[in-house]
Amino acid sequence: MSFGDWDHLQNTATSASLSIGLELTNAIVGSGSLRVGFDGPGATVFNQSHSSHLNNTFTRGLTKGRIRTLWQLNHATAQNRSGALIYFMCDNLNPTNTATNAYVAGLQYSAVDTYLPVIAKMTGQFLDGGLSWQPGGSLVVINSASTLSLPITTTVPFQIEWNLDLAAFGGVRMTMSVGLPGDTNFSNLSVIYDVIDSSTPHTTSVIEGIGELWPQSSPGISLGEFSLWDSTGVFQLV
Repeated sequence: MSFGDWDHLQNTATSASLSIGLELTNAIVGSGSLRVGFDGPGATVFNQSHSSHLNNTFTRGLTKGRIRTLWQLNHATAQNRSGALIYFMCDNLNPTNTATNAYVAGLQYSAVDTYLPVIAKMTGQFLDGGLSWQPGGSLVVINSASTLSLPITTTVPFQIEWNLDLAAFGGVRMTMSVGLPGDTNFSNLSVIYDVIDSSTPHTTSVIEGIGELWPQSSPGISLGEFSLWDSTGVFQLV
C-alpha cells in the first residue's frame, strides 16, 4: 500500500505540527517507510498524536479483521503515555480530535528502551497524548505480558486480530501477537494475548488503522525525533 492510500491525521491540541511523510534514505524495508516525527519549529512538543487509516477507496470498518505492521523507534524522550498502536472497531473517522469508541493494541512506554504490550478500550476518549492506556490506566483491558527491550532504531513487528461475534463470544475476541526485536518481517510472531471483551463490547466500526502518541506534558517529542512504520497490512477476515 502506498502513502497516498492512507488518510493521515494528527491532533490539533497545540499549534505545533508533526511531520508525516516518507523516509526514503533509511527505510525499514524496500524503498520507503512512513515517517512520523517533529521537525520544528521549536525544540520540543507534547500532547501530540498521529493516526493513519485507509482512504475511502478501500473496504473499511471491519468487524473481523487483522492489522500487522513494523514499527521502529527513533526518539529518546518518552513518557508512560507514549507508544505505538493499532486501533480498530473505531466508530468515527477522526479519532485524534473526536470523542471515540475503539480498541487499541500497541506498545506502551514502560522505561528507557522498554515497552509493554497492551490492549485497551476507548469509550468516548480522544486518541491523544492523554489517553489513559498506561499501566494502571482506566482503559486497560490487559497488560500482563513481559516488557520488550526496544533500544532506539530497533524495529519490532506486531499484529492484532479481532472478531466481533456476540453469538460465539458474547463480545469481541482480540488476539495480539508480537515478533522479535530486530525482525523486519512477520515470521516470528508469537501470540501474547487472546482475550474477549464481553463487558459492553464495541459493536460499531467505520475505520481501523495505526497511530502513535506522545504525552500531554514534558518531555513529549523533541526536535528531529521520529518513528518509522512499514509493511502495514489490513486484512478482512471471514
